Amino acid sequence: MTTEVAIYRKLNVAHLIEPQTETISTQLRKELGFERQQPPHSSPRIQKAALFWPQLSPKEFAIWEWYLPTMYLRGSGYNEWAAYNFDIIPDDALVEIKEAIDMKVFDFMEIRTPERKHMTDPVVIGYVKIPGYDPIGFLIVRWGESLIPFEEIRRQYIRRSPIRWLRTFLQLP
Repeated sequence: MTTEVAIYRKLNVAHLIEPQTETISTQLRKELGFERQQPPHSSPRIQKAALFWPQLSPKEFAIWEWYLPTMYLRGSGYNEWAAYNFDIIPDDALVEIKEAIDMKVFDFMEIRTPERKHMTDPVVIGYVKIPGYDPIGFLIVRWGESLIPFEEIRRQYIRRSPIRWLRTFLQLP
């Protein structure tokens, strides 16, 4: 069987683009003492990551977390990737992961997997930490024998976990 690889990169010019250092809004917030009101999306690292990979909304992340409950962390003092032996990561996925690491925008990355042999659609998510906010995730790459479209995974989530879906949709704890 062949393994499908979905690379979510939007652009392929990482070496040409430098993130914007500071916006006028950022300068004014600092000058006026409102640093804590800095919106997380104004971070240069988030801006750079968003150029290349799709940002996950909290709802999308909740669905991935449900569908792929096991995670292996790398970064922020962890290196659980050495223990990953769920499947063989395809070369195309390895190249994309390496390029994401080399961009140095992510504080940590994780491989999420179902850890069930009949389901093999792992995904790699990169995270940028912003003080005072939840980490912001970006979908890097996904692989498997037959990748189920995200819309189908979302429908399964709603069908199998209606209460959890309502909490996610309404953003309840």
